[in-house]
Amino acid sequence: MGTNNITQLHNTTPEDLKIEILNGVNILLSEFKKDLGIYEQNTYLTRNEIAKMLKISLPTLRKNVERGIIPEITVAGRVLYNLADVKAALKKANWRED
Repeated sequence: MGTNNITQLHNTTPEDLKIEILNGVNILLSEFKKDLGIYEQNTYLTRNEIAKMLKISLPTLRKNVERGIIPEITVAGRVLYNLADVKAALKKANWRED
């Protein structure tokens, strides 16, 4: 016969336990999505991150920004790229990812 493991919780309501479990699952899902390269709609990436994602060099990224192919924004002195906007622009430009 197998052994039964019993866990007792003190000073915890069923609702508190549910919330803790859901928070843990949400954290794990967020990490999993990042590992897969799945980002939320309003994700802003740095030039290094966007160049790595597109598998291009920083000078190539700069050229594509100057040509108007890849949109960038400046926030508090930092150059950032809205992932959703970049994906839409690349689709419009028929960008081919390897």
